[in-house]
Amino acid sequence: MTFVEIIKDRLNNIYDNTHDWNISKNKKRGQSDTFTIYDNVGNPILIAKFFDYLKDLKKGLKSKGLNSYRNLDELIENIDFLDGIDDVVFNIDELIDIILLEQRCFKRYVHVCNMSTLGCFPEIIYSESELRINDSFYGFLIEEYVNGVTIEEQLPFSENIDKSKKTFDFLLQLGIIVEKLSSNGVVHRDISPDNVMSKENTYIVIDPGMVKMTDDNFNTKSRMILGKYFYASPEQYYGNAKIATFKSDLYALGVISLEMILGYNPLEKIIKCENKVSSPHIELLKKLDREIEDDYYDEVSENEFTSRLLLIIKKLLQVEDELRFDSVASFLSSLNNLKESVDKVD
Repeated sequence: MTFVEIIKDRLNNIYDNTHDWNISKNKKRGQSDTFTIYDNVGNPILIAKFFDYLKDLKKGLKSKGLNSYRNLDELIENIDFLDGIDDVVFNIDELIDIILLEQRCFKRYVHVCNMSTLGCFPEIIYSESELRINDSFYGFLIEEYVNGVTIEEQLPFSENIDKSKKTFDFLLQLGIIVEKLSSNGVVHRDISPDNVMSKENTYIVIDPGMVKMTDDNFNTKSRMILGKYFYASPEQYYGNAKIATFKSDLYALGVISLEMILGYNPLEKIIKCENKVSSPHIELLKKLDREIEDDYYDEVSENEFTSRLLLIIKKLLQVEDELRFDSVASFLSSLNNLKESVDKVD
């Protein structure tokens, strides 16, 4: 069955009808193949996602008869057949870790979205943790459609927007979300402009595929960067995503905040620089007190509000996590104190 046929089959089972669903494939982004599902008058109502557990590994796997394995457990039990395949650059243990990580990410995605105490992710209507399709194994889910636009689609902001106020509102709303995640033992680890949607000036975080739960096994260290390369905290950037905390999510907020005001991502600019630096996060801090600060005040007026906002952003972006805010509450308190002091002046 094709992706679309599977979606239609599950929808008809869920809704107990044979509606002629209108389904369109979305542009490939992130770790999943996604499809938008429309109602009979053309309104988007649901999103279907397929998470490929064997992405980046399928060429080698296909060459050795993947189709003979009925499920993922059977494939893993026999994975030593991959020894010596030229296009597989991982050893067997690493291969298993990668496959299991992909599966865990999907299961966490579903688990977090179903947590009644959170309520900050799209509702999942249906899910399957393992689905065999052609030459791979997938996690599959159908979730509610969020009618909004991502921050990525809005950047850079137009000149008539008050960028400092827009950024402040973003930090306050996302801080509340991070606090809710943290209090429920969840670290998102992938907050980025394409994973935050805006609807009527309200922000919604999506795609919790990289979340870390407090009961994660710390004996298993991932060597991969979890999260977007240009928004990853230093601990994630250097492959230590297992030790990520709410401070890692706050770091991402700091990078996004600068991008919202500057119109470009300074960490991305440093990482892509021809004269590559060994520690881009340290370099970012250095530049914050020089050219980045100059660019900041080219975009916003220099006053008490913008100056104190920049200090908050700088604290989010400290390389050593103990130098960042010691709690989400203290971060939110700094924002609220800033707002109150400015309101009194006004």
